[in-house]
Amino acid sequence: TVDFGDAKVIAKNLDASIAYKAGNGDTKKTVKLQDGFNFTAATDTAADTDVPKSGLAITTGTNGVVTFGLDKATRSTIDNAADKDLSNLSDTGKTTVKELAKGAAQDAVKVADGINTTVEKDTATVGVTTYKVNANDTTVAVTGDGLAIKGGDLGTDKVRKYSLDLSDTVKAKLNAINNVGDTASNGRDGVNGASGAKGLTGKDGLNDKTLTDKVNALRNGEAGSVVYTDENGARLVKAKDGEYYK
Repeated sequence: TVDFGDAKVIAKNLDASIAYKAGNGDTKKTVKLQDGFNFTAATDTAADTDVPKSGLAITTGTNGVVTFGLDKATRSTIDNAADKDLSNLSDTGKTTVKELAKGAAQDAVKVADGINTTVEKDTATVGVTTYKVNANDTTVAVTGDGLAIKGGDLGTDKVRKYSLDLSDTVKAKLNAINNVGDTASNGRDGVNGASGAKGLTGKDGLNDKTLTDKVNALRNGEAGSVVYTDENGARLVKAKDGEYYK
């Protein structure tokens, strides 16, 4: 008599065999009733083979009971596996994931000096990499004394503003040109303002009068005596022959 739990088979000949197979595609095999079935757990761990893999535990009990289940190592691996949204991670696991993410981010970001910039890398804070980009400062200059650069101070907007203008030397020359006709010269040395030659009154040149005033005074008889001089300022006297002599 062979006891299969709820069913019993009474065989007169224990040398008789029973057939078995795994799945429809498996070849049928036989075993003598006297020998019985021998359930074994796979031990193969290679990932590139098609044979059953390890991870199963098998135990037998009385009355033909055979128990199949995951072994301790496999069960522990499954229990400690992260779910799809990582909500079951421990604090240590969360920290590990963060460190891995930081490392991946740092490896993915490459910062280098540019044409007008330099980069400083700061790793003083654990787990944090800070990049400081410095732009090369600018200067503006002119050659010669015709132009002048003003400004250049760094504003609150981090921008340097420059202004380009005529130099003081050029401005002075332009002002002198603009004043031509407004102030009289003595006609000899080109000095602006009062003449350098002495008149009959003993005062310089136009005596604070404009050239127009002096001409009108001569025409109207208001100027008094008329004195003639040569190009060097020497006084001349008119002779009877109509010529002027020193």
